[in-house]
Amino acid sequence: MSLDFTTFTVRSTLELVADEYDAEMADSQIFRQKSRSDRVRLQMGLKDASNVLQPITVLESGSIDEYNIHFSADDVTTSIRGRDAGFPALDTYVRRRYRRAPVPEDIATATPADTTPTFVGRFKASKIAEEVATVAGLNLSWEVRDYELLEDFEANGRCIDILRQLIEPWTLVEPYRADIFTSGTDVVIKQRNAVGITAPIDYTFTMNDARRTGLTVRVRPMQKVGLVTLRGAKTSTSKE
Repeated sequence: MSLDFTTFTVRSTLELVADEYDAEMADSQIFRQKSRSDRVRLQMGLKDASNVLQPITVLESGSIDEYNIHFSADDVTTSIRGRDAGFPALDTYVRRRYRRAPVPEDIATATPADTTPTFVGRFKASKIAEEVATVAGLNLSWEVRDYELLEDFEANGRCIDILRQLIEPWTLVEPYRADIFTSGTDVVIKQRNAVGITAPIDYTFTMNDARRTGLTVRVRPMQKVGLVTLRGAKTSTSKE
């Protein structure tokens, strides 16, 4: 169904994989026809010089986790609350086992005690992450260094927890840590740099066009990460 929202708020932070939102409309249709398959698109925009609305999609394929309807003496309003398209990574569970080849003979010939799907071979972290994201119905954009797993790996739990486990080597230094976030229906794993996450600009418009008279930029100083002390004698590598 097509809905006209009167107001909406989106809360976005790298601490959470899926952005959260609240939206309100002066209608009861979505409450009366609510379904588990309901998905939300939030758009905003301005009219151009020809008085044509130029919409910008803020959130696509969002879940609806809560419906609220409010009755007053002269109107009815409905509010909904949910998350963006990354919500399956939080709600979907995976159970898989990856055994590094070659598998010891006693394990290879033993009758498994459970029915966990088991895969044998040599696996890259990005390959396992891609398969985990696919189980959740999401695409994966792996933008950090890759590595090969040298031991068996148990993928057992929520998709997001498994993805965090796979990128754990790149989360130890805060200014350069790898973050997991969603862009559309893509799960993006991207490493920070000294100035933060860089992403292509989706849209631009002037403050005058936005009907804004002020702008506030907030900066927080980074905390000290730690100290590295090197000890030893310098050794020449010259062949002369």
